[in-house]
Amino acid sequence: MPDLSAKAFRFLLNLAESEPPCATAEIVTEEIGDAQAAAVSMGLLVHGGNLDGVAAGTGDGELRPILAFDGDAGTVTCFHPDAGFVAVPAKALRTWRLDTARLVEFIGRLLGLPASFRPTPLVDGLLWDLGTPRLGRAGVPVLFARRLGDEAARCRLRHELDLHLGKKPFLLLASGRRIAADLALPAVSRVLPLVDALDRAASVVRLDLPRLEALAGQRHGAPLRPELPVQCEADGHWLKINDANYSFRRTQATIIRLLYDAWAAGVEWSRVQDILERAGSGSTQIKEAFKGKRGWTEVIEVKDGNCRLRVPQNP
Repeated sequence: MPDLSAKAFRFLLNLAESEPPCATAEIVTEEIGDAQAAAVSMGLLVHGGNLDGVAAGTGDGELRPILAFDGDAGTVTCFHPDAGFVAVPAKALRTWRLDTARLVEFIGRLLGLPASFRPTPLVDGLLWDLGTPRLGRAGVPVLFARRLGDEAARCRLRHELDLHLGKKPFLLLASGRRIAADLALPAVSRVLPLVDALDRAASVVRLDLPRLEALAGQRHGAPLRPELPVQCEADGHWLKINDANYSFRRTQATIIRLLYDAWAAGVEWSRVQDILERAGSGSTQIKEAFKGKRGWTEVIEVKDGNCRLRVPQNP
């Protein structure tokens, strides 16, 4: 099995937070470059088909034009109300899908489980039982979950975890980078973002098992981090900054999630052009992308071609 870069693994964990866990070939290449070949050969990324439409911004709001395929010429075009017929690069239409089951098998290998071990799916596409890998001197029951930031997903997990009450509590590893400090789940003693247990000195993905053992053994109820001033659903449709709640749709929600991820990673400012391009927006300015959305300036700060979430704690 080839080595996978730590950067590529973090990207796959981010992808696991999406529903469906897909990205265009253009984005995958941009994010992980040559590591894409290793992810494909390991079965972590599989072809996800081609898009049948593309997001386009107009003066009256966002739409998703239908694509026109010319088999003889080998071209794809779409009609944009403001720009007419526009050529669409093939790379922008091809998608890669994360094989979540294969990802969990790979995490099992990182935990030292034998190649013959297969995780048990408990909630389809959301929760898996990784058995009892050895952390230090003892075996620890471990689960892996994705989309803990989504309320509907958490509800489905709780129904399953209720069935395990009374047994030895689980360590729950999560694909998301941030876990709400007050999150409590039945039969779970600790919830940890998997990225917190990665070996930060390695260029290829490795788990720092002594660190994971220490984190897993922390006293129940002791928060791993102070209450976060910002919370965001995985798809960006809901955002909370301190006590203020905001909701967004479509491309605006994608932009919010990208800005949240940047904030969570400690990035002070992001280039407006980069954010808009990654979100698939046809706008050239943030104010264009949020045209018609009241209160967006309470959430986003723009300065000198850069942007960030407007979080009071930011310096």
